[in-house]
Amino acid sequence: MMEKRVYNMCHYTLPIVFLSLLISSCNYSVKKEIPTSYLSDFNKWHTKRIVFLRSEMGYLNLAGLYWLQEGENTFGSDSANTILFHEKGAPFMGSFTLQNDQVHFTSGNDQIKLNGKKVEKAIVYYDSLKEGDLKLTYSSLMWYIIKRPDVEKGDHYGIRVRDLAHENLADSTIIERFPLDKSWKFKGTFTPYDPPKQIKRSNILDMVSVLNCPGKISFKKDGKLYSLEPVISGDKYFIVFADATSALETYGSGRFLYTSFPDENNEIILDFNRAVNPACAFSDHATCPLPTQENILDFRIEAGEKTYGKH
Repeated sequence: MMEKRVYNMCHYTLPIVFLSLLISSCNYSVKKEIPTSYLSDFNKWHTKRIVFLRSEMGYLNLAGLYWLQEGENTFGSDSANTILFHEKGAPFMGSFTLQNDQVHFTSGNDQIKLNGKKVEKAIVYYDSLKEGDLKLTYSSLMWYIIKRPDVEKGDHYGIRVRDLAHENLADSTIIERFPLDKSWKFKGTFTPYDPPKQIKRSNILDMVSVLNCPGKISFKKDGKLYSLEPVISGDKYFIVFADATSALETYGSGRFLYTSFPDENNEIILDFNRAVNPACAFSDHATCPLPTQENILDFRIEAGEKTYGKH
């Protein structure tokens, strides 16, 4: 398996009030002549990408990740707690109790709110919840429970913490990109698996999940046929891939690419100019998936986001 390397933070962090200047400010270069319609569509997508990174559920405000043990877990900024919480927290914040795949919260501070309302006790995680549905807040901190499946060691439950006043949000650094180049947009062919293929995928913390892969996407580069295996994410296909730039110009554990579902002829578009860094490229407080062996390409994809920093 490819080397797992985690890079320091690199950010799209220009204030949202300057959205009208985002494209010129980010100053990504353009290689060759780009059709106006393609450039316009890319600019719209790029702007949404920046807005997401700075949003409440984006990557720039990630501030902590604490794994729960079965039973009671006290938490706060005092080291006497089971979980030594974020320094902006109170000495004792309360407790989380993990039992039978549910997480119960008992407050130890009357300033803590659950979805905007004061709370003393509540169930803050159960299986039918979506991640982030039940958010606890204190001062500028926001946190909620996440679940990470692991077919080998059992499911893991953790507290994901965000700081809505994180210093990263004031940083003016942007992510460097390869030059925008339409030759990295491919028309591929989708071949469905019947039944869907079950794949095992690890994340950066060596947790292993089993996912359904609906088929493979084949495309040609310099006359050679390559393929990638996606999974379904909402109304799109989601691909975690690595290539010969990984751990050099691009993030060491791979990049992400989303693509629309295939058309009636099973044709599908892969635009590597829209390849993006995972959350782990911005923060150590993330659990990013790694590419499977089938999604490690042996050539350089000189398109999409690069990574850089103090690593």
